[in-house]
Amino acid sequence: MKQGLRTLTLAAAVAAGTLAPAAPAGASPATPAATAEPAAQAAARRYCLYGGYAIAKENIKIRTKPKVNATPLGLVLKNKTFSCHHGEDGERYTLCGKTSAVWQYITYNGMTGYIPGTCTKPRS
Repeated sequence: MKQGLRTLTLAAAVAAGTLAPAAPAGASPATPAATAEPAAQAAARRYCLYGGYAIAKENIKIRTKPKVNATPLGLVLKNKTFSCHHGEDGERYTLCGKTSAVWQYITYNGMTGYIPGTCTKPRS
């Protein structure tokens, strides 16, 4: 009976997710701090994830893909408001004084494309 109870308890712990597999030899277990994204990236995603409006911190090129050298479609002018559809990961860049890989998928003056998330701020 004790063996059956022990097996049941182990199965319940695994099913509940409270018993994690051991880390491989020499590896350190992942911690929330190690896997959490930087605050700037989290903020960029938060205000643009489900749509909304944002403001350009400086003149920003709208691009066809979330890449620094993708074909430019046009320009969002500094302090102008645009419709922000969602944030997504793309090519890593350093622009507007910050490094990130978060791009905003936006529409501005009839153009729809990607701009670097570090060059935007939420509309108040």
